[in-house]
Amino acid sequence: MAEHRYFKNSNEYDFVKHNKWKMAHLQKYKNKKVLDIGSGDGRFLKLFPNWLGIDVDDLAQINERVKKAGITDIPYPDNSFDAVIVSHVLEHIPRSDVDKAMKEVKRVLKDKGEALIYIPVPGNLFFYDTHTHLLPLSKTGLVNLFDEYGLKCIASGYSFMRHLPSFLERFIIIFFPNLLTECWGVFKNKESEKLQ
Repeated sequence: MAEHRYFKNSNEYDFVKHNKWKMAHLQKYKNKKVLDIGSGDGRFLKLFPNWLGIDVDDLAQINERVKKAGITDIPYPDNSFDAVIVSHVLEHIPRSDVDKAMKEVKRVLKDKGEALIYIPVPGNLFFYDTHTHLLPLSKTGLVNLFDEYGLKCIASGYSFMRHLPSFLERFIIIFFPNLLTECWGVFKNKESEKLQ
């Protein structure tokens, strides 16, 4: 059984229960061809059997649908996926590799494909608890980065450990930003607008 970084085994961490907001986003893609970049122990792949994954970690070897590879060298042809999920990966990339990573994400997306990106908020109390967090990005920084590479933001927001009513989320964003756990964005190829 694979160990989770913060829990003795993955049974102690009910991913679906604690990530209802993320699961709501991902349901839209359940029957699409999707690449999960940084798939780790394959928790998304267990929930969505037709998805594929890549990961640089040795955990990638536990599932035949996960290839050992990184975001800067994706082992799939151009225009392969309806969606690409990049959940808590970008912050681990050295600044020198951001250009290559962004070009790879765009390359494997189909013309009308979408990239779903989740990153921890740099102001979060736990962001700097690990030496592997190299690239702090705010929600605005995330949107600007993808825009620079021809991917238009069609939705974005903040996430919390638990789902909260919207009025309470706004209050926390304004007065207690260090309680935010991650920001997210959904991006579409700008070229796809010309195809419609």
